[in-house]
Amino acid sequence: MNRGIISGFVAWVLVLTATPALAAAPVLPAGGLAIEAGPPPNPWTGLAVRNEGGPVRFAVMSDRNGGNRPGIFPDAIRKLNLLQPQFVMSVGDFITGYTRDKKFMNRDWDEVQAELSKLEAPFFFTPGNHDLTNPVEVEV
Repeated sequence: MNRGIISGFVAWVLVLTATPALAAAPVLPAGGLAIEAGPPPNPWTGLAVRNEGGPVRFAVMSDRNGGNRPGIFPDAIRKLNLLQPQFVMSVGDFITGYTRDKKFMNRDWDEVQAELSKLEAPFFFTPGNHDLTNPVEVEV
């Protein structure tokens, strides 16, 4: 009898803990995002997040370091545009970094910005260790 009670209790706890996972996916508020932009630069490319009233769909883009191969980043942008996420978030590390050479950093950032300008969804930056290694990188 005790086994049956314990098994029933365990099953009940499992149902209760699994219920939130079975709930509907989050939905953006009817008015869209309520983010107040500060003075530039802001850590996003735009705030025009698609809001079709359905589940929130977003993508996370990995870094460009550790073997940056030509054509991969533009191809990822093209594929993201096919997926049509409401927004894209990054994990940082979009420039080579670890330098104090502003010309080199600006060239890297210009390349990243040129590719991201083709993305149809807003892009939210997260700095990585390659992006903000030293005070000069923070300034740029």
